[in-house]
Amino acid sequence: MASLLPDLHGTALDGTALVFPRDLPPMATVLLFGYQHEARQDLGLWKRALDAAGIPWMSLPVAQEGTPPEALERIALAMKQHSAERDWAHTILVHEGGTALLMATGWVPDAFAKVLLVDGDGEVLYHHAGPYSDEAVERLTASL
Repeated sequence: MASLLPDLHGTALDGTALVFPRDLPPMATVLLFGYQHEARQDLGLWKRALDAAGIPWMSLPVAQEGTPPEALERIALAMKQHSAERDWAHTILVHEGGTALLMATGWVPDAFAKVLLVDGDGEVLYHHAGPYSDEAVERLTASL
């Protein structure tokens, strides 16, 4: 497992262009990655559990690298229709770096969220790649 988050380029649903780890908040934050549309349900479980625990999170769906800008715009528009506006600033469509993250973590794209707890410098404090579970949330919380 990589100890430092590789560079990820994306655009939040509110239109803000971001590069991680440079633009991470200073406090530890949970990054929720989805590589397939089917991961949406698992991501939703994580978001609800983290909200209930008061743990900050960012959702980072990952588009295939090389996706044309027009297609990224259509994806973002579709995502907005399924996301609360309050979540747009911390829902970031990753369009560059997703493959490097897969290689660094050894993850396989599937129907489950990929979860990283990182500090403000992008150091990985916790990772999880299986299906959502209360035990995984407890392990993440213990890493804070």
